[in-house]
Amino acid sequence: MKKIRPKSPNKSKNNLHNYLFGSIILLCLMAYAAWKVYDTYYTRYVHFEDFGIKIPIGNFVHGIDVSKYQGKINWQEVEKMESKGIQLRFAICKVTEGTSLVDKHWERNHDKLRETNLKLGTYHFFRPNYNAELQAEHFLSNYTYKSGDIPPALDVEVTAGKDAETIQERCLVFLEIVEQKTGVIPMIYTNVDFYEQYFTDKRFLKYPIWVAHYYEEKPRFDKNWTFWQHSDQGTVNSIEHNVDFNVFKGSYSDLEDLCNP
Repeated sequence: MKKIRPKSPNKSKNNLHNYLFGSIILLCLMAYAAWKVYDTYYTRYVHFEDFGIKIPIGNFVHGIDVSKYQGKINWQEVEKMESKGIQLRFAICKVTEGTSLVDKHWERNHDKLRETNLKLGTYHFFRPNYNAELQAEHFLSNYTYKSGDIPPALDVEVTAGKDAETIQERCLVFLEIVEQKTGVIPMIYTNVDFYEQYFTDKRFLKYPIWVAHYYEEKPRFDKNWTFWQHSDQGTVNSIEHNVDFNVFKGSYSDLEDLCNP
């Protein structure tokens, strides 16, 4: 009769060790994959000491917006600033307001930004009590859109005593003129409450939204925003005053696509 040899205890232990080791490796890979998904698609709100504020981390590109209140800016220093792997990649500058005002630092900001790799964006501060066509012409006479720039934005945050219908109609006049003259669809900048109250017309759905909502992990907003102004208290090298911080929703490649329609 053939004798059946019992299994070696050492071989059984080795099999168990291999199984446990393989399971641990698999769990680690699954955890890493889950973290990459979270890191790419979900927001974390992390304090950055160098920037002086909490910043949302995720699938975002970071930038600032400025006007005369930030004074003269050394844009090369802004471009070089980096903290924990975060760099500023764009700057949106005020150009005009109403029918006659030009931001005192616009021309300098424009010229100096063109010498960097920062993406240039622009905005016009809208006065609902002024002629919308003249405001559009005023903006376009001081800024010429260039392929590679962020689409221009209409900053709407005051009513000047006008009702919702008047504000909507006048904003549409401005937006349509800018789109016709530049060949790109401009953006609307405003805060959450203002948008929900004054941009109810479906004709505004085509325009990308640059939404202002501060000190939150994400905007309280049911629309699909493109840019989010998340703080007005940031600090940046070479800029003496506090700076508005923004993120673009998407990768830098996505931002390139927006800037090169």
